[in-house]
Amino acid sequence: MSDPTARSWPPLALLISLGLNCLLIGLMVGHAVNEGGLHGGEPPAQGQPVQVAGFGARVQALSPADKRAFNLGMLAHRPAIRQARQELAEARARLADAISRDPYDKAAAAAAFAEVRSKSEIVQERVQEAAADALAAVSLAGRRELVK
Repeated sequence: MSDPTARSWPPLALLISLGLNCLLIGLMVGHAVNEGGLHGGEPPAQGQPVQVAGFGARVQALSPADKRAFNLGMLAHRPAIRQARQELAEARARLADAISRDPYDKAAAAAAFAEVRSKSEIVQERVQEAAADALAAVSLAGRRELVK
């Protein structure tokens, strides 16, 4: 006769493995959502220049006058950018909530992903509008340096 406990461990091991895999996936998605992995990131701290995707390090290489002009131009748009980034952070929190609900609601998750995408686009629009305005005060040599 066979031992009944010998046959019960494979299903238990499978359940434990599935649970750990779900936990790992949840941690990875949560990290991506909370750390800005799904576009953007935390709003810049008060007093810090607004970072423009693709320009970050290049702005630092500008002449002091061009760097100051660019940063002042961006600063004028800071409240609108901060608001958009805050709304994006809130949408990400709603996405994390939708993903972690039990039972899982695919429609709610899809709507939350759509909201994050929409808020990400708004952040991108506001930063690009600000950059377009700020670049008007940068010299021709400075603008050419930014696109090298």
